[in-house]
Amino acid sequence: MSALLDPGRLDALLAAAATLRIGVLGDFALDAYWTVDMRQSELSRETPLPNRPVVEESLGPGGAAHVARSIRRLGPEVSAHTVIGKDWRGDLLAEQLTRAGIADRGVVRSAGFNTVLFAKVVLTAENRRQEDARLDFVNQQPPPPAEQRAMLDELAAALGTLDALVVSDYQQCGVVTPGVSTWLREVRAQNPTLLVLADSRERIGDYADTVCTPNRQELAAYLEDPADDCVDALLKTLSAQRTTDIPWFVTLDVHGCAVVTSDAVDVIPTVRIDGGDPVGAGDAFLAGLATALAAGAAPREAACFANLAAAATVTQVGTTGEPDAELMRSLNVRT
Repeated sequence: MSALLDPGRLDALLAAAATLRIGVLGDFALDAYWTVDMRQSELSRETPLPNRPVVEESLGPGGAAHVARSIRRLGPEVSAHTVIGKDWRGDLLAEQLTRAGIADRGVVRSAGFNTVLFAKVVLTAENRRQEDARLDFVNQQPPPPAEQRAMLDELAAALGTLDALVVSDYQQCGVVTPGVSTWLREVRAQNPTLLVLADSRERIGDYADTVCTPNRQELAAYLEDPADDCVDALLKTLSAQRTTDIPWFVTLDVHGCAVVTSDAVDVIPTVRIDGGDPVGAGDAFLAGLATALAAGAAPREAACFANLAAAATVTQVGTTGEPDAELMRSLNVRT
């Protein structure tokens, strides 16, 4: 057995993480787990459907907020830059950010925008568990222009203090509007040494000149290749299209990730977790990658660090997991 990342180097990166400050811009959300006891379910008198008796509720940061808390768990100071609603979900999310130690000066509250909530309904009976359809509170329109401007003004004032900026672009009608994307391009042009990482489900083409973390499906959509069954071909196509020396990190589920540049594709293995839970692993990967790169890690080192952060998250079953330094150390072996 050998270490995925040199143990001394892992310790050095974790130590350096405590000296960093990283900003997170994007779609902050609230996560809820609602546990339902189906043994108490009754047929509704109003409709021919059984009710869902919720017996337990667990709340936590979701979306970009989960990325922010995952980074904070690795040691850096974290500032949030987003727009959320003046609603009960926003109040609960603000409490979660405070509890996680995330600076919220860059969080703008808006009466014209909803705080996103992802509610995971877990049906239980005896020792059986099954997830029901998720309930999502989303937006049909982006934040009002005035609130977008206020958010960007706060971020502009903070840029000089940041070691890295992470962009978490999750929602169609979210915080990262075309105007915000244009502003980001201008910022990158004016601050070429600023480390910017982006995760976007549908718009990664907007971040071609930054570090990106698409998964295989997102990469296939970006390359307009609906037949995404050949990962090697996708990675080679991406490499051929890269025109800068900025790497992309393509996540490959249990196979780890690939570091892709204009002249190479380097597949980095990860730690296999039997019976694990992948919820939150993508956010943890992004958090680990941002932390390691900001701490001065080379791309391959950063990929190993990020894989360990994701693997530590996968070990946490039945919850939206988070990276943990001690778990990362204990998992830092592979066959």
